[in-house]
Amino acid sequence: MRVVAIIQARMGSTRFPGKVLAELQGKPILQHVIERVQKSKRIDDWMVAIPDTRHDVLRAFVHGNYNYCTGDESNVLERILMAAWSVGATAVVRINADCPLIDPARIDELVGKWHEWAGTPDYVGYLFNGHTAVTTDAGLPELVTVEQLERMEQYASDMQEHVTWGCHTPLRCYEKWIRRIGDHVKNTIDTPEDLVAMEARMSSDICKQS
Repeated sequence: MRVVAIIQARMGSTRFPGKVLAELQGKPILQHVIERVQKSKRIDDWMVAIPDTRHDVLRAFVHGNYNYCTGDESNVLERILMAAWSVGATAVVRINADCPLIDPARIDELVGKWHEWAGTPDYVGYLFNGHTAVTTDAGLPELVTVEQLERMEQYASDMQEHVTWGCHTPLRCYEKWIRRIGDHVKNTIDTPEDLVAMEARMSSDICKQS
C-alpha cells in the first residue's frame, strides 16, 4: 500500500493571486510546505500537482527542483488523480499549498492510522466541531484512497474543485476519524493580510526558539 503526499498548488487565487510563491521568511510559501512535507516519515513519496498552464512561473519554480505533475487548472480532482497514477499511489495525503505550517506529525498520524486499520477506510481525517477539519482554515491534511477519488471523478462535476466533498456527501464512503480537533489558529494564507500575520507569527516563534 503506497501512500503519496500530493500538494495542490496554483497561481490563480481570487483573493490573493500568486500567493503560493509569495515570499515568507525569505522563501516562497510553497517551499515552506514542501520542506515540511519532506519531514514526514510515513509517506512513500510526494509530489506537487500544478495546472498545465504554459509559461507559468509556478511551473518554472518546480521544474528541475521538485517532483511535479500537471493537469487541468479547474479540475483539481483530476490533477490529483493524474499525480497519484503517475507514481502508483494506493492512497493520497492531500495538502494545500497555502499552509506553510503543515505539520508532518499530523501527516504521519494519518498514514499510521490508515495502515493500522489495514488500509480499509476510504477516507481518514480529523473532526472539528462535528465537521471534517479540512473545511476549516486550520490547514490540516487528509488521506483518501485513489479508488475513492476515481469513484468521485465519475460521479459529479462539482467535486472537481472541492476534491473530497464526495467522501462525506452525497457519495458516502467508509470514513474513519482520528480524533477531534479543538480550538485552532489560522494556518492557511488566503489574503495578503494573512501573509503579514503569518510573517509576524513565524518571526515571533523564531525569537522564542533562539
